[in-house]
Amino acid sequence: MALLWSLGCQAWWHSIAAPRKSVGPDDRFSVQERGLHVLRVHPITGQVQGHAVASGWMLVSASHAVRSLVRTARDKDVLVFFTVGEFGPGMRIDTELQEVLERLGAEHFTDRMPPDMYAMVCIKGGSVIMEAYVANRASPTTEEDGQSPTPASPLAITAHVPVPQVKADVICPWKKTPKNLARAKFCFNYDGYGELCDCNKRHLLPMKHSLLKENNITDVPIVIIASNRPQVLFRQMSSLLRNRGIIVSNILVFVDGLHHEVEQLCSLLDIKCVAQTSDYDDTTLRIRENYRQALTNVWHHFPAASRLIVLEEDLEVSPDFVSYFSQTSHLLDLDSSLWCISAWNDNGFDSTSSDPAALYRVEYFPGLGWMMTRNSVQQLLDVWPSEREGYDWDVWVRWDSNRLDRECIIPDVSRTYHFGISGSHTSSAFHALYYQDHTINQLPDVQLRNVNGLLKDEYEKEIRQLIAEAEPIKATDFQLGEIPPSQGGPCELELEGTNKTYAFFFKMKAWEDTDLYKTVAKCFTIWDLDVRGHHHGLWRFHYYENTVLMFAVPLNMYM
Repeated sequence: MALLWSLGCQAWWHSIAAPRKSVGPDDRFSVQERGLHVLRVHPITGQVQGHAVASGWMLVSASHAVRSLVRTARDKDVLVFFTVGEFGPGMRIDTELQEVLERLGAEHFTDRMPPDMYAMVCIKGGSVIMEAYVANRASPTTEEDGQSPTPASPLAITAHVPVPQVKADVICPWKKTPKNLARAKFCFNYDGYGELCDCNKRHLLPMKHSLLKENNITDVPIVIIASNRPQVLFRQMSSLLRNRGIIVSNILVFVDGLHHEVEQLCSLLDIKCVAQTSDYDDTTLRIRENYRQALTNVWHHFPAASRLIVLEEDLEVSPDFVSYFSQTSHLLDLDSSLWCISAWNDNGFDSTSSDPAALYRVEYFPGLGWMMTRNSVQQLLDVWPSEREGYDWDVWVRWDSNRLDRECIIPDVSRTYHFGISGSHTSSAFHALYYQDHTINQLPDVQLRNVNGLLKDEYEKEIRQLIAEAEPIKATDFQLGEIPPSQGGPCELELEGTNKTYAFFFKMKAWEDTDLYKTVAKCFTIWDLDVRGHHHGLWRFHYYENTVLMFAVPLNMYM
């Protein structure tokens, strides 16, 4: 076990080695909790202000949370690293984590093996106070007969950390303006905000943005659905508040519960924050209730608004986020077959999206940054699920009875990026597989192409034209290995040339008939967990600078 003393406050972290077959979601130390932990400790108060873990059992993106915590820590913060249980085999190959520790001054991290106990205490921007590990060479480093490696003997450390000689509430030599004094106080009390508390960023607040010449959404509120994750909210605000054309007074943060750190952050950034209460203990119901209250109460703050934009707190936005919605908002007034404009493309991975000016129509509600009219929102509120119905809000909103045969507009290249590594419905491994490689537009001034071409009749004309010029892709064009793609085997496709249009057909007799779809989706590297992102059975995406039309047969409406 590891024992941390911090100004008389005690924190215990137990290391338990148990058969892997017994590890379940209710285990106190499940697979994701075993590995290298890091605590971020305030250099003066000794308060633990951050915690992250890198689990070697989660082989994908194992150390992202630890690297992020170290990156956003202030200079002079105390960082305490220690193991809980086994490292797991993945930690031996995580070179990014090794580089982070070596930059902090670690000398023995690469010496240890997965079952070894390890600890280090260091000062960010300073020196290593102590580093130690206990070797356990007799223990197996891989699982045998369902058993985990037995950890080494307990490792006890004592570290004496010098306290910086600075005045209370003053860490950085910023000019003493009211805003900087409030910023200094905030940064003294809280940590994990990166540039906000960087002493070299003297003129960070207020964050500056330029005007948008033709802004058609000056009266549209931007609703942020938030919880008690202030560092996550700040990362989002760092991109949103710098957006060309942003109107800060239009931003309204709805927070699930009363959280002082979130409130103080909102005050520091000059954005409105509303704390909402809920009696639900169930996470799904709490999230759904936060949405319901936000979608109900936003109109009290913006009574003249005819539509809104909704963002979850763990979304970073592109530099043209405001411009994107400004250019597309009017489509909701012109076409009754549309019910949302989304900033997110479920199939917009690095290899399948490349044209920031292109737009598509899809049946599936993408979420992750969306605009909807007041009337459409009210239609949802009128039939909102009761507390007896335990649906996730976004699963429920996608029901056919809510969609009513309407579609959403999406970009080829997403205008949001889902950076939430862990949350109520995701994990670091899931994020690495399905969100990490999503493309987000980085250009500040994108003129969307043929926006009115997204109106229903015009869009169908374009689709028919693309079908007429498309070259077929045959199943034999894919290069497969001995293991089927559905089981993780290789599946490669090389298309000749660029800027061509190709068509691929696969059998799908019902929307529940997903076995072949998942295999095809894996081959094209689009979303393969479930069926989403199609237009009447047609998936449209870029594949290495070519346009691909993927048809479900006989479900698509074009043949």
